[in-house]
Amino acid sequence: MDQKKKEKISFATFLLSGFLFILGGITLIEDDKLVLGGIQLLAGVFNLAIILFKNPVTKTKLEIVILVFNILVATTVAIDYIMEGRKFLQYAWFLAAFLSTVALVFRMKKYPNKLRN
Repeated sequence: MDQKKKEKISFATFLLSGFLFILGGITLIEDDKLVLGGIQLLAGVFNLAIILFKNPVTKTKLEIVILVFNILVATTVAIDYIMEGRKFLQYAWFLAAFLSTVALVFRMKKYPNKLRN
């Protein structure tokens, strides 16, 4: 896949994730789950913020922060579903957390020198 296609897919992914996290965060805050809602809102803002950065070093560091937030969001949503007594939906969120963790490990292995600057 060429670089332009990768950038378009990345842009669409961060844009969609950002909006979904923000909407989810607002819903959680309306349900009086302020901490979970706040984490999701913050993750949404970071997902949208990466679109603005063009510097590769800054962008790589921000991608790592976003992946950490995505792991936190997915895990906290899964735990929230368990506490609500859901039967299956939490497994999809745990899978999302796992896949974000794998992406984080690969990202950190791919750009170890950029992270030290």
